[in-house]
Amino acid sequence: MKALVLAGGYATRLRPLSCSKPKLLFPVVGVPLIDLMVSWLKEEGVRDVILAVNHLAERLRIEVVEENPLGTAGPIRLAKELLDNEPLVVVNGDIVTDISLKGMVKSHLEHEAKATVSVVAVRDPKPYGSVALDSRGRITMFEEKAKGVGESHLVNAGAYVLDPSIIDRIPAARQVSLEQTIFPELARGGKNGGMAA
Repeated sequence: MKALVLAGGYATRLRPLSCSKPKLLFPVVGVPLIDLMVSWLKEEGVRDVILAVNHLAERLRIEVVEENPLGTAGPIRLAKELLDNEPLVVVNGDIVTDISLKGMVKSHLEHEAKATVSVVAVRDPKPYGSVALDSRGRITMFEEKAKGVGESHLVNAGAYVLDPSIIDRIPAARQVSLEQTIFPELARGGKNGGMAA
């Protein structure tokens, strides 16, 4: 299994610290974030980790470099040649979690989903967005940065399993958002699974 870590952002909320150090190298209890993430991915059965980077890329071992920011979906398309014809794990490059990726992949395959999104319940979803699940674990609504219209307290937890066919849905060399374009479209078609973290 391969995983792609989305780490191309500028970490603007961490400025001025992020002006000279990429977010993946920030220490969490004395350990760089990337080390924690790779350890978790390895425990979950990931054999290859691909980093999609932009800001301060030269400070990391480079796999996929976005010459221009490509959103959260664009780097996946950019990495197409590095991927296999199997489900792909994609994680946001700023999460520390113990989400079961093995469980997500199992659920993804059992439900024949095109994408499976980890979700978590929070008190107020407005700062994060909102996700609604039906009784079968299918996402029926995916709204990034919700405006308070939804009643769900579930939000995107930042880990995904994608069917290889999703990669061809992403336009090449364009900024595209998983959360604003791909996931809502899949939810409308009943092809987006969700799994509680």
